[in-house]
Amino acid sequence: MVSVIICTYNGEKYLRQCLDSVINQSVGLENVEMIIVDDASTDSTVEILKEYESRYTENICLILREVNSTKTPEHNVNVAMEYVSGEYILVLDQDDWYEQDAVETLLKLMQEHPGLDYIEYGIRYVDADGRQTASSCRGEGGFWIYEVENEEVRNDYAKRGILPGATFAWSKIYRKKFLEDNQIHYNDGELRTGFSDNFFSGLVTMYCKRIGVLDRLLINYRKYVGSWSHDSVVNSKTQFERCRAGIAFYTECERRGILDNQRDMAEYIFVRIFLLKTFWKFLLKYDPIPFDILDFMQKEMEKRCLKIEENPIMKERVDMMLLSVAMGTEWTPEFLLELRKGMIVQINEGKISPALLFL
Repeated sequence: MVSVIICTYNGEKYLRQCLDSVINQSVGLENVEMIIVDDASTDSTVEILKEYESRYTENICLILREVNSTKTPEHNVNVAMEYVSGEYILVLDQDDWYEQDAVETLLKLMQEHPGLDYIEYGIRYVDADGRQTASSCRGEGGFWIYEVENEEVRNDYAKRGILPGATFAWSKIYRKKFLEDNQIHYNDGELRTGFSDNFFSGLVTMYCKRIGVLDRLLINYRKYVGSWSHDSVVNSKTQFERCRAGIAFYTECERRGILDNQRDMAEYIFVRIFLLKTFWKFLLKYDPIPFDILDFMQKEMEKRCLKIEENPIMKERVDMMLLSVAMGTEWTPEFLLELRKGMIVQINEGKISPALLFL
């Protein structure tokens, strides 16, 4: 049995396509359950969910929250986890959808390789209308298994991109026992933030021992302006939630004692969440530049991992070394303005790719 967790909030526009992609999986409904948590939607989302629940009573567990999770300590995915009965877990966003044979393909591989903690699969990036814009792999179907024998190997896999660190939670199928045994969850309670899949996938990276990587495009990820996670084109504080998620991850690593023997990896993941995915957005896309946020970020970095260039994982990455150079100077408004001008020139001249800066 595969449990698919879907968290919804005002998702009426794309919700049916999302739900239908699970209902119509080639593996058959007898092998799939859907745990759906609605976060007090105010549009027609709940009506749609109740309609599907009435049609697929045996396959859908619907939890309707009366109060939005921004006002409660519990994360919706953690709430859903309490109802999971499947041996394997998938997480699906309300505006994304699976290829028809996705669950069958992943279930077969997990059953053929029972010791795997997770399998990562390819992502097809699409626009608001569902047209492909990019992909994370060639989609040729190759499958590889990697053993994480020790922390040196774990660090090497991070350098090579096999262990991507903090990334999407929904690009993998997980063995439920692996998550339970290692108490891997989304951050909630006092550590509650947005971008909590970064926290979750960071813990997955710290604990995994045997993983699979499948070169097939099994999920369609809708990326468009207007969705909460992509709200960086205006001067909202949405992206600052990534910074808070990075601090939550580092704090959790301290609490668990992970820093005692996996400091390099923990620092690498922290920097990915806290700084790598946010700094250039704040500097190059926000107008005016949020100097207060950037000042806060430099001070937080100084508390945890000021010397990025000494970390054996990070010193192999050009994007992190660019940040290391910036870290060597006090982030005054004057310095940041000059850095912004220089980076824009280099981007316009094609010397630096925006993708390298997570833009």
